[in-house]
Amino acid sequence: MRQSDRTLRDPAHTTALTLQQLQSLGTKAGLSPVMTHQYRLESRLQDQVAPENWCALKTMLAEDIAGGQDRLGMGAWEDAEKIHFYFPVSIVVWNKSMQEEPRARS
Repeated sequence: MRQSDRTLRDPAHTTALTLQQLQSLGTKAGLSPVMTHQYRLESRLQDQVAPENWCALKTMLAEDIAGGQDRLGMGAWEDAEKIHFYFPVSIVVWNKSMQEEPRARS
C-alpha cells in the first residue's frame, strides 16, 4: 500500500469510550464526578463516512431502519435524500481534591 493510499488517524477518532469506561478512568485517576450530561448529536451518513465505506454502511443502516427495532442503537432514519443517525455523547465534569502537599522542612 502506498503512503498516499493510507489514512493516518489518532485512535480516538475511530474508537469511543462508553460512559462506564469514561467514569472508570476518572475514578482511577482519583477524581470525583461533579456532573454527567448525555445527549444525542444528529448527523448524516454522507457527512461522516469515507466514500469507500458508504455503500456497506448505508445497507447496514437501511436494514436497521426497515427492521424498526433500532438494533444498532443509533436511532437511524431516512428522508427523501439522506440517512440520518445519532451519535451518543457523554460529558463528565470532574473535581480533583486540592489537598495541601507537605512542605519540606528546613
